[in-house]
Amino acid sequence: TRAFDAPLEGAVAQDAPPVVFDFQMVGGHCYRLFAVASPGINDISVEVRSSRGTLLASDHRADRIAIVQPDRPFCALADDAGSVVVSALAGSGSFALELASFSAPRH
Repeated sequence: TRAFDAPLEGAVAQDAPPVVFDFQMVGGHCYRLFAVASPGINDISVEVRSSRGTLLASDHRADRIAIVQPDRPFCALADDAGSVVVSALAGSGSFALELASFSAPRH
């Protein structure tokens, strides 16, 4: 299920403040986040932070594509106001991102 009604879009530049999107994390739900930047961005950085600013998940790539927690989804242990923080580590341009959520599997 999409966390937002449509893909989110914005523009970032190296040495400029990041773009921040707030969303409500639901305890017991897991999330997958993907972002793609325009060719002017050589390295896009995407992080997910808790309401306290704690880093919960981030991408590990150094290019125009960001896959947060590439090897697995990240899951919320409790309801919390989260934020997606997007910045350009190299270059400038536009980006689009998609955040999907689903119920954590029961074991």
